Amino acid sequence: MTTISSSKTLSLNLIDNSGIDRLIIVPREPGDVTGHIDGMIRFIDKERIIVGSYPASYTKGKDNISEVKLEEGKAFSKYLIDKLSKSFEVIRVQNSIPRKGPYEFPGAFGNYINFLRIGSKVILPQYNIPEDEPAKEQFRKCFKDSDIKLLNKDVDLLSYYGGVINCISCQIY
Repeated sequence: MTTISSSKTLSLNLIDNSGIDRLIIVPREPGDVTGHIDGMIRFIDKERIIVGSYPASYTKGKDNISEVKLEEGKAFSKYLIDKLSKSFEVIRVQNSIPRKGPYEFPGAFGNYINFLRIGSKVILPQYNIPEDEPAKEQFRKCFKDSDIKLLNKDVDLLSYYGGVINCISCQIY
């Protein structure tokens, strides 16, 4: 007899009863107590996803998360990319080193994956850091038919609390 855990049962029921053809469950990133995936992975279209990655090396800073936490995040990002690349074209966008937030989880400073998409517009957070420029270029390549709007007003303040543009919005289709 095979036993199925409750989360697998829930997944199977979702697929069977909702018309979903395929359900991919992404594990929670180490240290993320919110369970939000919109800062790590986003769909571009049915075949392509954009995945946040971390800088190759650690830079000390009083507000930066620890080097150990950065290495955990990098390992998780690599794991996701390895798994997801079997089903999708994966485009990586480098975020900056996350900074400490006021809660038990890091803030979202330097996170570009938490963008907002409204029709043919993509609103991309900007932090006035060196990573902004490569992120803009990557988004322009990924969203060729979209109008990329840059938003930097109060993004750093918002990101301090763990979210960025997608977190504070509601999309209606």
